[in-house]
Amino acid sequence: PEQVMEPQVNGVTFFVLDCPTELHIKSLQEGIKQYMKLKSSPHLVIHAASKSVCNSDFYKLFLQCFPPSTQHLYLSECQQRLSSVFGPQHEMQMKLHQIHPIFFPLIELQVERSQVERNGLFNFSRIKLRDVMSSIEYDNSQTISEIEINTIPVANNFKTENDFFNSAQLNKSNNIFERVSNLFRKRKSSSSSSDEFLPPKKNDNQSFKEYPKVVFFGTGSSIPSKLRNVSSTLLFFSEDEAVLLDCGEECYGQLFRHYGNKITHILRCIKIILISHMHADHHLGLFTLLDKMKLIEKDSVILVAPEIMMNWLNCYKRIDLKSLNFISNEKLMRDGEVLFRNIHVQSVKVDHPGHAYGFVISKDRCKVTFSGDTLPSNELIKAGEDSTILIHEATMEDDKAEEAFLKKHSTIGQAFVVAQKMKAKNLLLTHFSQRYPKIPNLNDIKSSIPFVLAFDHMEVSMDMIDEFESILPQLNFLFSIDTQEIQEVHENAQVKTQINAQNNIREDTIKAS
Repeated sequence: PEQVMEPQVNGVTFFVLDCPTELHIKSLQEGIKQYMKLKSSPHLVIHAASKSVCNSDFYKLFLQCFPPSTQHLYLSECQQRLSSVFGPQHEMQMKLHQIHPIFFPLIELQVERSQVERNGLFNFSRIKLRDVMSSIEYDNSQTISEIEINTIPVANNFKTENDFFNSAQLNKSNNIFERVSNLFRKRKSSSSSSDEFLPPKKNDNQSFKEYPKVVFFGTGSSIPSKLRNVSSTLLFFSEDEAVLLDCGEECYGQLFRHYGNKITHILRCIKIILISHMHADHHLGLFTLLDKMKLIEKDSVILVAPEIMMNWLNCYKRIDLKSLNFISNEKLMRDGEVLFRNIHVQSVKVDHPGHAYGFVISKDRCKVTFSGDTLPSNELIKAGEDSTILIHEATMEDDKAEEAFLKKHSTIGQAFVVAQKMKAKNLLLTHFSQRYPKIPNLNDIKSSIPFVLAFDHMEVSMDMIDEFESILPQLNFLFSIDTQEIQEVHENAQVKTQINAQNNIREDTIKAS
C-alpha cells in the first residue's frame, strides 16, 4: 500500500462533554484521564454543559487535566469572548496586511455582542447527548449560543506588528512567522534593500480615485477551503452604491467578518445582485443573504439571474419575494438595461454549463466586465471592449489548459489574452482552483495591463491596481515559506513511515527466528 498511498496522517481527536450536574464531574474526570493514558489528548473539547456547571469551581479544576495545547469550545455563554473560529484566515490576513495594508485590511472583529448570531448551532441543538427522559434535574436556563474558541489567536488582539509576530502562541504553532517578520523588519530598517519590497507611494498632490472599488469575499472555485471561499465579489461605484457579483455559500458570513458592525450599512448599499450561473458555488449563499436583508429597513433589491433561479426561490419560504425585483439574464442580453440610477447592466452568454452568463456593468464613464465561469469568450470580448476593469476567472494554471478546456474554464494566461483583446485597462484575476489555496504560479507571464491576483477580504481601489505587481516578490516569498513547511512535514512523515516499516521487518524477523 505504501507504494500507491501517501504517508498516513492521524486525524484530529475531539471530545464532546455533556455534564448534567456537578455531581457527575468526578466520574467524568476519571474516565477522561483513563482514556488519555491509553490513547492521546484531544485537540478540541466541545463543552455542552450548562452555564452553571461550566462556571463551577469543580469543573474549572477538572479542565486542568487537559494539556495547554487543547482548544475548548463552549456551547453555552459561560466563556464569552471576542474571538474567531476562522483562525487561519485571520492569521493569513495579518501577514498580508504587513505587505500592503490597503489591499489587505485587517478583518473587523470589534463586533458588538448584540450583533452576534444567537442560533449558529441550531442544527447541533437537535442532537441529544443524554436521555431527555432522565429523572436527573439539570440547569436548562442557558440555550446554545455562538461558537467560542478561547485559544485561537486573533489578529486584532495585537495592537502592533511586533505584538503579533512576538506572540509565543503563534510562533509555537507556526514558525514561519519568525522568518516572515525578519523580512518585514529588515525591509523597514534597510533603506537600500527595501525598494524591492515596498509598494510605491502615491504623490500627495495626486488625487486618489477610490471608486470603483472591488472587494473580494470568495476567490476560490468549486468548494470552500480554509483560505479561499467560493465566488462572491462586491463592486462599489460609490460609498453607498454596490453591485454583488455572484453569491456563493457563506457570502454573508464573509461580509460580516469583514465589516463587523457596519454590516447593516453594507447590506443597504447592495442595490443589485448578479448571479452568473446555476452552479452552487456561485449562488448557494443567496438564501441567507436575502434572509438577512429582510430583517433591515431596505429598498427592494434587484436580482439578475438565470430564469431557472426562480424555481429555487419559490421553494424557500423564508424569502420575501415581494421585496425582490427579479430580472432574468436572458432579458438583458441584447442592449441591457439601466437597473438602478445610472447603473447599466448587460448580460452576455458565455461558454460554460449551468445557464452561464457574463456581465458588463457600466456607470458614467466606468465600465466593468465580469466573466463568471467560462472559456475565453469572443462575445464577452466584444461586449466588454475598452472596459475600465475586467474581472475574469483564472481557474487553472497554463499547464492545465487541456483540463480547463474539458471543464469549460479559463487558464491564467488565457485571461490575460482576453484582457488584451478586450483592450481592458485593468485585469483582476479570481476563481482559482482550490489546488492553489495560497497563490497560483504566473509562469513568468508578461503583460502591459495592470493586474491583481485576488485574495479573500482584499480591497482593490481603482488607483491601487497598478501597485499589485510591485508586491509580488513579497507574496511569493511569503507563500514559498509555507510551501517549504509543507514539504518538510511531508518529508518527515515519509522518514517516519520508512523507520516504522524497517522496525516491522526487524520484529517479523525476530519472531520468525
